[in-house]
Amino acid sequence: MVASTALSGSSALGVTVAVVGAGIAGLACARVLRNAGASVLVLDKGRGFGGRCSARRSDVGMFDHGAPGFAASDAAFVEQVSRWQAAGCCGPWPPGETTALLTTGRARRRWFTGVPSMNAVVQHDALAVGALAGVRVTGIRRREPASSADTPRYTLLSKSTTCGADKAEIPSAAWVVLATPAEQAADLLAGLDSPLEQLARKARSDPCWVAMVSYPQPGLDETISAVVLPSEHGGGGGGG
Repeated sequence: MVASTALSGSSALGVTVAVVGAGIAGLACARVLRNAGASVLVLDKGRGFGGRCSARRSDVGMFDHGAPGFAASDAAFVEQVSRWQAAGCCGPWPPGETTALLTTGRARRRWFTGVPSMNAVVQHDALAVGALAGVRVTGIRRREPASSADTPRYTLLSKSTTCGADKAEIPSAAWVVLATPAEQAADLLAGLDSPLEQLARKARSDPCWVAMVSYPQPGLDETISAVVLPSEHGGGGGGG
């Protein structure tokens, strides 16, 4: 979601864009904007980056408790996956297979995962765009331009989630991109008199259950590389 007037042509170039949310969507947006010449600041409330590709350490090892893998069929996304593979942060899924093909619904598609954990691809892109973790954006305020020749600016109200500070210093932005679940975006849009707020409030995210399982017998977990359960929507995971 974008809190601003419509982007068009070269008007996106050279402006400051604040992206809230450093998951796959927010970082992909930041990458495209930077490649177009825009100055981008990416913020995430978590201690680390991941979003729906998060991983968690435990006493029995690492768990991917977001998406376990993703399919690649779109040509542009296939190119991005190739760049991740070249950087060493992505590989076939299930692991150890040179060509990972899984049947989900009616299609067989190549599948991949982050290496060594799913959040590796997110961390790679977060480092590339200089994303900041531990900053919770609590609101957005619009600052009207001094003249018709200027563009509105947006001030992001925020607090640090890592050091306990009441406020994190964030420069104002000409554009704000909300790469968050709709329920969170609605609260951030409150007070901006934007039709996006009502659209966000009407949206409802579907729940996703994740089972993090370890086995008492050593090595047993290595014999099971993937379990794919078809959903009512005909798929067993994400992809592009």
